[in-house]
Amino acid sequence: KAIADNLTELTGGGMGLSLPLPAGSVIANTKFFYFSMFATLILIIIATYLLSISRFGYACRSIRADEESAKSMGINTTKYKIMAWMVSSVFTGLAGGIYAYWMSYIEPGAVFDMTIAIKSFVMFLLGGAGTVMGPIAGAFLIELVSTMIWSRLLNLHTAALGLIIIAIVLFMPKGFAAFIQGRLLNHLYPIKRKIKSGGTH
Repeated sequence: KAIADNLTELTGGGMGLSLPLPAGSVIANTKFFYFSMFATLILIIIATYLLSISRFGYACRSIRADEESAKSMGINTTKYKIMAWMVSSVFTGLAGGIYAYWMSYIEPGAVFDMTIAIKSFVMFLLGGAGTVMGPIAGAFLIELVSTMIWSRLLNLHTAALGLIIIAIVLFMPKGFAAFIQGRLLNHLYPIKRKIKSGGTH
């Protein structure tokens, strides 16, 4: 944030930047940005899925599981981590660029808001890290919960998000999808055993 504040010629410094409003009516602009964001979402989902089943995806998963073991197997961990950051920054920049033009104004204090980083962390943690659709489902849930909390607990909004993180780590460390799947399997397993035992008699 301090660097962005001092790069006045590039970022506008503390004054920020006012972006030109797109031509057209309010309804047309709203539809344009809505479909732009939706297209970006579809692009990210497809790209993430393709990357997850590629050599790059397998390397990233092995690094996440155990970086030292991945390195011992000949995986260039530094290279793949840099590539992961690059892919992430491309998609973040694309979505951020659309968002900036939709807001028509950006300034360092808004884009370096700590709440954004916290919410992003909670999204993939809630949905399930290492999955394609998990963070998307987590984003929908956290935005819904966040809006409800913000409307009722304005001064404790960030603290409430922190409590959600603690609850997820304690009760759903692998995300709600894995949690629900585990509970479902635990529920179905006794039924399956009863069916098998009944079939043997």
